[in-house]
Amino acid sequence: MEHATRDDGPTGGRPGTLTVACFARMTTPGAAHFLEGVTAELRRRGHGVRLAGPDAPLEETCDGADLVIVHDGLTAQRIKQIGHHRRRHGGYRLLLRHGALQGLDPRGFDLSGFDGVLAGSRVIADICLGSGVTDRAWIWPDAADIRRFRPDPGEIEGDVVFFGAWGDQSRGVELRQFLLEPVKLLGLRARVYGPPLPAAAVAQLNDAGIRFGGWAHHDQVPSILGRFLCTIHVPSRARTRLLPGLPSIRLFEAMACGVPLVSSPWLDCDSMFTAGRDFLLARDGAEMRRHLRALVNDRALRAEISSHARRTILARHSCAHRVEQLLDICRELEVRPLPPSSADPFLARIGAPSGRETPR
Repeated sequence: MEHATRDDGPTGGRPGTLTVACFARMTTPGAAHFLEGVTAELRRRGHGVRLAGPDAPLEETCDGADLVIVHDGLTAQRIKQIGHHRRRHGGYRLLLRHGALQGLDPRGFDLSGFDGVLAGSRVIADICLGSGVTDRAWIWPDAADIRRFRPDPGEIEGDVVFFGAWGDQSRGVELRQFLLEPVKLLGLRARVYGPPLPAAAVAQLNDAGIRFGGWAHHDQVPSILGRFLCTIHVPSRARTRLLPGLPSIRLFEAMACGVPLVSSPWLDCDSMFTAGRDFLLARDGAEMRRHLRALVNDRALRAEISSHARRTILARHSCAHRVEQLLDICRELEVRPLPPSSADPFLARIGAPSGRETPR
C-alpha cells in the first residue's frame, strides 16, 4: 500500500503562490508521467506541492493546503473519506481528477465534499454533470512533460515500437489487427515494451517476428522512441467506444519526442489533434499497413508528421499548459489571489463541457 507523503518545493503561503496536495496512485504510468510533470511545473512557478499515496494521513496531507486534488485511481470509499474530511475541516478547495472514469458510472462516487471535477475529456465531464454527482466540471486532459519527453535520437534499431499492456482476449484481437499482422506482412523490425506477457502473447509475438523488450520506465521512453522510425498507438476498443476523446498518455509522449505515430481509431471529441498532420489514423489493418510502409520508406513524411505533432504539443498540450489552466480554475474558485492568467485560448475553448455552462 502507498502511504508516503512527499513535500516538493516551497510550502506556499507567499503572495501569488499556492500549496497543492495530491492523492494519487503513482504506480500507473499515465498518472505518474502527467502528475509528476504538473508537480514539476508548479514547483518551477514557486508553488508548494505534496504528492501523497492513496492511504496517506488526511491531516498531514491536507493541513495548510490551498487546493487538494484526488486522482480517480483511489477507491470510492477513500474518495468519500477525503470529501468528508473537507466537509468537517474546510480550509481548502477539493477537486477530483477524473481521467478514466472507473466503472463508467460516476454515481458510485460520493463527491458531496468536493468543489468539482477535473475531467480528462468532454465526455467524462458531461457524464459527471449529467449524473448529478457534481454541478461543476472542467476539462483537464493529459499532457506531456516536455522537459522529460523530448527528441532523443539514437542509432536506429528498428522500424516500429509499441508500448502497452496485452490485456484480455478482445484486446488481443485489436493488437493482432493493428500490430502483429501489419508488422509480419510487411516484414518490419519491431519491438514491444510493457508488463509481463501471457504465454499465448509471447507465442504470437514470436510468430510475427517481434521482440519483447520488457517493462520500460517512463524515463526510458524518449531514448527508446528515438531508436525507432515510428510508433503505433492502439487504444482499447472498449475504451474508445465508452469513453471517446480520451487518448492514451503514450500518444502525448510520442508526439513530444518527435516520433511519427500511427493510431488505430479513436474519436477526438475535443479536437486536440489533427489526424493526417499530427498522426496518421488507420481505420483497419490494411490502412495500418499502408501507413507503416509509407513512414518506414519516406524520410520526408516522417519529418513532416513528427515536426507538426511536436509543434502541437508545444503550443497546446504540455504540462505547463495544464498548470496554467489549473491556476485559472483556482482563480475561478477564489482559492487565493494569483497573478493574471496567461492561458492559451485553446484551453479556454475546451474548458467548458459540451452543451453546458460550468457554474460559477
